[in-house]
Amino acid sequence: ILGLWKQVTYTLKEDPYPAYWSFEESGELIIKNDDPVSHKEKTEGQYEILMKSLFVPHLEISASTSFGGLWRIEKLNKKVLVICRVANSSKENKAHPYLRREFVKAD
Repeated sequence: ILGLWKQVTYTLKEDPYPAYWSFEESGELIIKNDDPVSHKEKTEGQYEILMKSLFVPHLEISASTSFGGLWRIEKLNKKVLVICRVANSSKENKAHPYLRREFVKAD
């Protein structure tokens, strides 16, 4: 999962401000342009890989934004990453518990 990943969007025209998620070896996560209103935003947080079961790895993201929570890693290889948030980081936060992000390797 280490490295820079470009978010894939399925629209008729290419997004002029693609989002990038960078997973650092130190456990830091840097998210750029993943805000449809303000494309210059940068979000930083921490991530940790969890093994909830032998076959289903999860990614826990701690961030003060809407990306915090528990994400199931649905697909991961050298070129593709697909993650789906299955729980918010805060039990009080009931808004948008489900998010899905698909990426291609950017570096």
